Amino acid sequence: MQYFEKRTTVLIKYIFPLWSMSMLGWIGCDAPQAESPSNGKEVQSVTTDPVGSPAFALSARTLIRPWCGDSTLRRNELWFADVGVLVQLVNAPQEQHVALIVRDTACHIRRRWVLYQDRATDFSCFLADISYNQSSKLVAVRGFDQLWCYDVMRDTLCPPQRPEFLLPRELSDAHAGRILRLELWEYYLLGWAEEEGAFAFDLLQGMPRAVLPVAEYVLPNEMVRSLFLLEADSKGRQQAIIPWYDYEASAFRVQALFERPLFLELAAAPVAHPVRYVLLTSTDEGDDRLWHVVDLQKGDMLVLPPHLVSASGEAVRRWLDQRE
Repeated sequence: MQYFEKRTTVLIKYIFPLWSMSMLGWIGCDAPQAESPSNGKEVQSVTTDPVGSPAFALSARTLIRPWCGDSTLRRNELWFADVGVLVQLVNAPQEQHVALIVRDTACHIRRRWVLYQDRATDFSCFLADISYNQSSKLVAVRGFDQLWCYDVMRDTLCPPQRPEFLLPRELSDAHAGRILRLELWEYYLLGWAEEEGAFAFDLLQGMPRAVLPVAEYVLPNEMVRSLFLLEADSKGRQQAIIPWYDYEASAFRVQALFERPLFLELAAAPVAHPVRYVLLTSTDEGDDRLWHVVDLQKGDMLVLPPHLVSASGEAVRRWLDQRE
């Protein structure tokens, strides 16, 4: 229940009402030429201390960040002052890949993982710049087309994950599928992959769980626009979001469709074919059921005539048919 209460406070008070603003950026690094591992393993762990649960204890005072003298990949590191943990991405020249290492306040390496990537690529690697606070104690790492999540308090690294989508994707070249952005928002990961579009992961249980969109629409330029319903609190309220990547500005944006989370329901189950109009109903604290229509071609809410907001679903569908 503690995680649910954290999610309630964060998502309702901070994230969802303000999610139309630009997401924060990332700290970049250039990885060495990656080779496919000869042993076939995707995650290799070398530990110098036994793993506990939790592995690191909270400190009553703010600990000073240690300077360990080694060079990370362009300052690709995160310091958790309240638990005395330094997480870094460094070159692993012996394995010809990148390593995620965890240090304590004395610079001792507590954990070391080599992050193997499936395909040979000279591609940047990134640690997430945690948005607005570090209370979840989670660290996200992205490779070319896969990602990892390290839980500081549990001292565990998840197996590599790949984005999942509702509609099948056809990739055109070797760069397709490259993860352009990945943002860590407390217990959600949101991102964008080249030629594939938006994706999401739920991190509430520690192990990332892919969250599929409830609808997707293929635009004339063949980009895919997706609609997600994300849980905002333990009571079941949700927020509807449309993540989008602005290629001209090189910016990842997430549009929240409601001013605050509501009890939302889909009028029809998700289907594996493009859908332009998505019908939702909302109720909140005993209010009457209201209709909402999302236009995925325009990427925004469609304004319903006042007499249809609380009408029957059939009346709303007839009105949409007349617009075609």
